Amino acid sequence: MTVDVSGHYYGLSGSSYVDGGGADVDLNAYGLISQNAYEYGSPNHAIDSWGRDESMKFSFSKLVSLTGTYISWAYSNYGSASWDVFKDGELATVGSGSGWKNLGLGESDNFAIGTRTQTFGCGYRHMYTCYDQSAIKIKKIVVNYDPTPVPLPATGLMLLTALGAVGLRRRKG
Repeated sequence: MTVDVSGHYYGLSGSSYVDGGGADVDLNAYGLISQNAYEYGSPNHAIDSWGRDESMKFSFSKLVSLTGTYISWAYSNYGSASWDVFKDGELATVGSGSGWKNLGLGESDNFAIGTRTQTFGCGYRHMYTCYDQSAIKIKKIVVNYDPTPVPLPATGLMLLTALGAVGLRRRKG
């Protein structure tokens, strides 16, 4: 099985993933190399929503189930860093914070994990719009898949033939 990892700017149309172009992936730092990378609380190369919303997309050569992910670092300018998980281009779940996260998503050949800017009312009587921007680093993802079964008919036939030959030999002897 092979996996392709790519970086993307993205947005949402309802709950659907909208690809907004590519960002370079830094697999050594588990993040993206982009022009809007957050620089204050962590080294660069995070998946972040400063400037443009970003995601890391995982495409597999076979159907897999995404069982979990480990977010090694998470930051938000308001509260807990939130992040989105997409399956087949649809928003599957929203996570927050760092550490191991069980996902238990069913079979697909592509998933994406990203952060986006979220707005909310703040200030006196929510007079102002505040922007919650998050940044994360993905340490690992865990997938399950059924390996291609190895055909055994020829091996089984050879075993039965050998056992039959041993049985005949014992009878004659």
